[in-house]
Amino acid sequence: MNWTDILWNVATAIVILLSGNVLGNWLTGIAASWLERTRLDPIVRRLLVSLVRPVIVVLAIFAALQQVGIPITTFAAMAGAITLAVGMSLQGSLSNVASGTLLLTFRPFNVGDVVTAGGQTGTVQALHLFSTTLHTPAGQTVTLPNDVVWKAPITNFSDRPTRRVRLVFTVPPDTPPDVVDAALKAAIAADERILAEPAAAVLYDEATDLGQPVAVAVHVANADYGKVLFALQRACYSELQAAGVTLATRADRRQVTPRG
Repeated sequence: MNWTDILWNVATAIVILLSGNVLGNWLTGIAASWLERTRLDPIVRRLLVSLVRPVIVVLAIFAALQQVGIPITTFAAMAGAITLAVGMSLQGSLSNVASGTLLLTFRPFNVGDVVTAGGQTGTVQALHLFSTTLHTPAGQTVTLPNDVVWKAPITNFSDRPTRRVRLVFTVPPDTPPDVVDAALKAAIAADERILAEPAAAVLYDEATDLGQPVAVAVHVANADYGKVLFALQRACYSELQAAGVTLATRADRRQVTPRG
């Protein structure tokens, strides 16, 4: 083989690599457009789209190596040894990939769900091979390794159509129960977003040295949870105040505790 042939093969290999990169980008766009019309979950669609370009580029690399005279079998053996070495040094990353696969398989959450995962609470924005991205109520973007998400308990607040709103007020122990009941039930009745079933309830917890805890428990549509939580809290305060009920106070203790 003379220098002309060598230069020709190298130039061809470069063209193959460049073409592979362009083709990968083009096919990625086509795949994204096609998958958008399917019923696949957004998480699965994004994962499949993210794999298109790397596959095309790897194939282009093999073709380029073949063009310059490097046997694919030899390169495959070298790639296997390199992969083994890299795999041993990146066990944590491979664990994240395995966890990401399990998350996609068992589907404890979908894009758009509000979850607590890995000690963080937020809206799921994306699930990648290595990580899961959440947007928190504080406006922060949190990226969690999939291994952390999979190994910790996952609470999905969006999985069911309804959700319970629970508020706890502490009133003085000598407050007449019927007055408290009437005030809190009036606050509940005033909000049309509160569901009739399961029925709303006013419950009395065990008395403490601070006073008598009274819990309000209602169910709402999942989408209304945040709005009803704050509106009901304010309405209960107003009704109790109008009924002459004074909440027990202590500087170092909150008197209203929202619980989902």
